[in-house]
Amino acid sequence: MDDQPEPAPPAGAAAGGVAGDATGALDVVTPGAVQVTALLLCTDSSPEAPDRLRRVLERLRAQSVAPASVVAVAAGCGSASLQVLRDHGLEPYLRRRSTPYELVRALPGAPASGRRRPRGADGRRRPTGTAVGTTTTGPEAAPADAPVPWLWFLTDDVVPAPDALQRLLEAVELRPGVAVAGPKVRDLDRPGRLLQVGFTTSRRGTALTRVGADELDQGQADDREDVLAVGVPGMLVRRDVLDEVGGFDPALPVDGADLDLCRRVRMAGHSVVVVPASVVERPGRHAERVGGAPGAAAYTRLVSASPLGLPFALVGVLVAGVLRALWRVLVKDPAHAPAELGRVAGVVLRPDRVLAARRRASRAQVRGRSSLVPLMASRTEVLR
Repeated sequence: MDDQPEPAPPAGAAAGGVAGDATGALDVVTPGAVQVTALLLCTDSSPEAPDRLRRVLERLRAQSVAPASVVAVAAGCGSASLQVLRDHGLEPYLRRRSTPYELVRALPGAPASGRRRPRGADGRRRPTGTAVGTTTTGPEAAPADAPVPWLWFLTDDVVPAPDALQRLLEAVELRPGVAVAGPKVRDLDRPGRLLQVGFTTSRRGTALTRVGADELDQGQADDREDVLAVGVPGMLVRRDVLDEVGGFDPALPVDGADLDLCRRVRMAGHSVVVVPASVVERPGRHAERVGGAPGAAAYTRLVSASPLGLPFALVGVLVAGVLRALWRVLVKDPAHAPAELGRVAGVVLRPDRVLAARRRASRAQVRGRSSLVPLMASRTEVLR
C-alpha cells in the first residue's frame, strides 16, 4: 500500500513543517555558518507516548541553539501524538514504515534511493537533488558562503538536554572532517544511568557499547571521541555526506540503520565522533540494544562483509539463527523459535536487498574495511 498523502503545511507554517505564529509553535533560528533541520520520527503508540512527545517538543523549543526548521514524520503513532504535534505547530508527514530512510524522504530535494551519483575530480560520488536551504539542483556545488546543511535526527522517545544541539555543533566546528556526531545517551527511566557513548562491533558483527550494566554516568567515558558508530536518536549528520554515501538503508529500522550508515561514512573518508558533552535521555529498554535486532544485525553483517568473507558471514548468520531458535526451546519459550528462524530467512531469502546494499556501500568508498579495524572491539572485550 502507498504512503498516505503528505499534508499541506498549516496556515503560517514555514518550509519543513514549522509553524510561524501559531500558538505553541516551535521557535527556530538559523545559525550563521550552518543550517540545521531537525527530523522527528514519531512511532510510539503507547498510552504514555503523548506526554513523552510533549516533553521532547518542549526540549526542542528550549534548545540554546535551535534548528532552522523541524520536519515531523508519523509512522504508527496514535492520534493523541498527532494532536500533540499539531498543538506545537507541526503538521506531520504520514508514513507506513518507521525508518530513518522515511525521515529523509520527507526533505525537499531528497535523492531517490540507489540513484547513481556523478563522481567529482577526487573520485567521490557527489550528491544530487536540492540541498537544504539552497535552490541549487543537480551535482553543482552550493555557493561558498552558503550555510553548511546538517540534519539532526530525533525520535519521540529521546529527550535532548537544552544544549544538546549546541554541543554537537561546537564539536563539528572544531573538526571539519566530521560528518556524523552523536550524543551521550542516558536512561530516561533511571536518572544517571549510562547507556551509550557511541558503540562498536567485533569483527564478527557483535555490537558492544563498552558500558557496563547499571553503570552510572560519572564522566568515565567523557574522553571518547572517534567511534565506529553512534545511534540514530540524537545523531547530527551532514546532509551532503548523507547524499554522497547513498542515504540510510531503506531496509533498516532506527536501531540498525546507525551502524550501517556510520560504516559507509567512515569508508567514504569522513569521521564519526561521539560528543559526551551533548546529552540525550532515552528509555533504557529502547536504547540497550545496539546494532539492531537479530534480523537487522544479520542483514548488516552480510552487507558489510568483504567479498571473500561473504560466504563465511552467510554461514555464521544461518548458524546463529538456528542456535537462537534452539535456545528458545531450551528456555521453554518454543513459541518464539519460528520467529528467530523467520528473521534469518527474511534476510537470506532476499539476496537482492543485500547485493543492492553492498553496491550502495561501494559507490562512495575510498577507504578499505581494514580502516575500521582499530575502532572495533577485541576478542577479549567480546568475551568479558
